[in-house]
This record gives sequence, C-alpha cells and structure tokens, in this order.
Amino acid sequence: MAKRFHTVFAFIMAMALTVGVLTVSAGCTPGKTGKQAGGTANQSGKPGSSKKPTDEKKPVTLTYFWDMDGKATMSMKSYAEIACLKEAEEKTGVHIDWLHPPGGKAGEQFQSMLSSQNLPDMMYWNWRHVSGGPAKALEDSTILALNDIIDKHAPNFKAVLAEHPEWKKEVSLDDGSVYMFPFIRGDEFLRVTGGFAMRKDWLDKLGLNVPQTIDDWYNVLSAFKKNDMNNDGNSEDELPYVCDSLGGVQNFSSAWGLRRGAYLSGVELKYGFLQPEYRDFLTTMAKWYAEGLIDDSGDKEAKMTGSLGGSYYGAILGNFGRFTQLARESQPDFTLVGVPYPKGPAGISYSPLEPAVQDSGTAITPNCKHVKEAAEYLDYGYGKDGHMAFNFGKEGESYTMKDGEPIYMDTILHNPKLPVANALIRYALSISSGSFVQDVRYMKQNCVFPEQEEALHAWIDGSDPSLQLPPSNFTTAESEKFNELIPDINSYADDMITKFIKGEESLDNFDQFVGQIKKLHIDEVIKLQQAALDRYNAR
Repeated sequence: MAKRFHTVFAFIMAMALTVGVLTVSAGCTPGKTGKQAGGTANQSGKPGSSKKPTDEKKPVTLTYFWDMDGKATMSMKSYAEIACLKEAEEKTGVHIDWLHPPGGKAGEQFQSMLSSQNLPDMMYWNWRHVSGGPAKALEDSTILALNDIIDKHAPNFKAVLAEHPEWKKEVSLDDGSVYMFPFIRGDEFLRVTGGFAMRKDWLDKLGLNVPQTIDDWYNVLSAFKKNDMNNDGNSEDELPYVCDSLGGVQNFSSAWGLRRGAYLSGVELKYGFLQPEYRDFLTTMAKWYAEGLIDDSGDKEAKMTGSLGGSYYGAILGNFGRFTQLARESQPDFTLVGVPYPKGPAGISYSPLEPAVQDSGTAITPNCKHVKEAAEYLDYGYGKDGHMAFNFGKEGESYTMKDGEPIYMDTILHNPKLPVANALIRYALSISSGSFVQDVRYMKQNCVFPEQEEALHAWIDGSDPSLQLPPSNFTTAESEKFNELIPDINSYADDMITKFIKGEESLDNFDQFVGQIKKLHIDEVIKLQQAALDRYNAR
C-alpha cells in the first residue's frame, strides 16, 4: 500500500435540515427512464473548470432532497447557506430549492416520496440500501440511468471515471448502468477512517511496546488491569479495553483471518461466524471478558478521557482527536497511539479498506424536466473549481493558498464559537459527504495532532485489506430475498455471540449455534452474495 497521502479525494457527507412538507415544483415532467444504454465515460484528461451560463441561458430552479448533516444544523437552517453550494449555483446558473426533512424523519419522507412518486428533481441518498437496491430504483423509474447524461452533460465526472476505471466499476450496475453522482474517497488514507487506539503514556509507564499480536494484546491489557495506571490509589478501577457494546470487539476477529459476517477468501465469499476459527476468536474474547479486560457498559468517551479506559476502537477524527483534546485539559501527558490490526496465527495484519465509491450519491429522477442543467450542476463538484470549493470552501474566507497548497484559516481550525467540523461545514462538504471527490489534504489538516496521522499509518502500512468485499450489487429479486432472510440471521447471531463472550452460553454449544444459523437459510444468503460477487468480478 502507498505510504503517503495523494491528492484528490472525497469524503463523508449527508447533511440534514428541517423543512416542513416536501412539495415538488410543478414544472417537472418525466424524462428517460429504465435501463438506459449509453456512452460510457472513456474520455481521458483531467476535470476542467465549470463556467457561468451564457447570457441567453435562462436560470432554472431545481428541487433537491438531502437529509441535512447534524453538524450543519448547529449553525444553519439550510444547505443554501453553505459557501461551496452557493458557488455551485453561481457558476452553473442553477438555483436549488432545498428539501431537508425534519430531524429523524428522512427515511419516512423518502419512502413517502417513492410511494407517491411525488419526486424532486434530485435526491442524495444511500442507494445501495434502498429496498431492492439501485437496480430496483431504475426498474421502478424512481431514478434515471445516467450513462447518456454523463456522456453529454457531465464532462468533469466523465473524465474522473475515465481516469479511474475502478471507480466507474464501483458506481455501475452489472449491466453498466451508472445511477448516481457519488461521493468518492480515492485515497487509502480516506478509506480507513478508524482503528484500534491505546494509551501510549500507559504503555510507556510500564515499559511496554505497542501490541502486534493477539498474545501481545492480552499481555498489555492484563498489565493495565493489574496496575494503578491512573495513579488514583485504586488498582482495580482501570478498564483495559472499552466499548459501547460487545460489537466493539468484532474487529479483533481479523487476527483469525476472518470477519464476523461476510468476508472475502480469495474469490469466495464466506461468513465468519460459520468458521471453526470463529470459535477460537470467541474463546479468546470470553477469556478476556471473564478477566475484566473488556468493558462494554458504554460511554467510551467519558472513560477514555476520564483516565479509566486504556484502549478502544474508533474513528480518527471523532474519537482519536476529540479524546486527546478533551483529556489534555486535565491530563497533559495523555497520549494515544494507533495500534495495527493484530496479527493472528497466520501472521497477517488484516485491515478494512472501504471502497473508493461510497454508497451515497445524488440521483436524478424522471420527474426532472431540466436533466441537462441538473447534470451540469452536479458535474461542477468534480471539476477543478468545484473540487477546491467542496473540499476547502471559499478562498480568503475558509482557506488561503500557500506554496500552491490550500491551507485552512483560523476561521476553521481555531473558530472561537464553533468546533472545527461545525465551522468547516459552513464552507465545504469535505467534513461530511456529497457529489465530489474528497481531497486527502482535508484529512491531513484535520489531524490536528501528529499522533493522528501516525495512527493512520499504523492502520494502513503493512496491512492486508484482502478480506474486504467489493461493492457488488444484487438484482431486484436477490435484494428482496436477501432482505427477507438476513435480519433474522443477524439478530440471532448477535444475540448468541454476546452470550458466548459473556459466558451466558457455553462454547460447547458452538456447533448447535452454527446449525441454527444454517436453519435460518444462511446458505441461500451466501449463494445470493456469491452470485453478485461473481458478476462484479466479471465486469
């Protein structure tokens, strides 16, 4: 894997606002629907700058449904206030009528729109998780296939897909249909957003090294438990590993060469909790739990910053940076270190690596009668100007250029009224998500402590992401069957896994556990996923 940050990229963002009833402008009529064949993006070259419309071009207004990111609601009422989206309107001549569902009502209103077919012009959504998947959305004429549209009206996005054919593969269905303008994380350092972290000052106090193997982890956690690490005179209040639930220990399973659920073994899809090695994983976790090395009572933040917790699994920004900042107000020596994914019997450190193309993106609906303008508006985010605006905001207000590099200003990094995330989202979407390519320079600057960037290297360098499944897609029938079967399987598995680890169920009953999962038709689920995976590999 590459050991240095690259340039372009895309990050997470779904922002939410409060709006009342979602009404769609009357000026929308059906456009092309169904399985549109069309031009694949094979143009070479790099994205260019979007231009203002000509004087002859009349401005249009489009409706855009987008659940508002919670970070935005702290200081805004609508995405209309975000600087990069203002710029997109100015440069394309397209005015946006934002439709933000009330907090907690996004799913409900999304389903209501689909049922009534009272659709806006554009919708930002997690399309892989809709009922039936994106293939069903195309079949139902909920959204448009975009191939022809991209070929004719989205030169920047077309160039991005041409330059990165693997991204095009990830955003396409098996028949080649492209269904959304996606949020893209192109750099490895944006595709691993979290991992294991540990109190380095505690390790130093005991003269211990960062653990590399499962055995190392046991020895370190045991030492944390036996010693008065927080110097409060009580050697029994330390919590060596903290998590909000026992789901927080599942990432240790990679040491046995598997994941809890579906994972890749060569070209074959397997489920971790069916494998004999998973019993070994559960046996180890049960031992740790019985010895008080795992605390699953919740409130991870309070325990880590309150000098009770010794290690955890969490996000590089939301946990690592926040914990460090909060703890150092009273504990100046507080230091976290990123811990590599542990090596197991196979001697391999397996780490997750998310696909570059995320599940969320903007689709254009058949109700839109200004498809060309909608495509041009969305395409702006993939051009040079849009890339800078969506990642960094407005030059002179949120960032400056120094030696050819965009540098966030104090408005963002040292805002007296707003945390960094809340300040940045007023200008750029890099802290959230959207239809653009996230720039890794966003991440580097948001890693305000050097230990954060070091942690990313610990999680990425020398690790193997081969267990990670690619973003394959179900057919409509497969999706419906999968969604019928998997909830009962996961519910039963999670319940039993918790009981095994807590000692409420003997691991002598592991074979019966596997047998019951098979009775819940896990073999059929695997067959569905394997078929989707085979089609993806054949693209």
